[in-house]
Amino acid sequence: MDQGYARTTTKQIARLAGVNEATLFRRYGGKPQLLVSAIRQPLQNVPLRTMTATDDVEADLRHIVESYLETNRQVGAIFPLLLVEASRHPELRPALEVAWDNVGYVIRMIEHHQARGTLQKEPPLTTLAAFIGPLLVTGMLRKAHPEQPMIDVDGHVQAFLHGRAQTQPEP
Repeated sequence: MDQGYARTTTKQIARLAGVNEATLFRRYGGKPQLLVSAIRQPLQNVPLRTMTATDDVEADLRHIVESYLETNRQVGAIFPLLLVEASRHPELRPALEVAWDNVGYVIRMIEHHQARGTLQKEPPLTTLAAFIGPLLVTGMLRKAHPEQPMIDVDGHVQAFLHGRAQTQPEP
């Protein structure tokens, strides 16, 4: 699906999978069902799904970064691509359910730290975007320029906390 949903054909998929195109139609019914199934499966087994909050905000944020990077390594840029494609092709929206479940694990961790007063209170999705956004952009830039340095996980966490930590925990 790297070339987009509309330009991806079942013939290409069958060739990549090493099966007859008719086999794909018998098993999945059509391109939308095939792609939804192909997208959902790998997203159900990514590190983002293993996250649980602790009382150590720095460790949790490091865990989010490391899980995000490993998830991206495993499934590539499937989530951003899926967001774009599902907006154009509603038949792909069922694949977003698993992706949103993964985002939910991170959101719950952010909410935990907001409730404890270790992260500022704002919509958790805003916090998530502010935290993950630089990782997403850096990853995209590294694809174009692989010589760029890898993400400094601790540096990213510290820079984020410097701008988003509460100055004093709320009572």
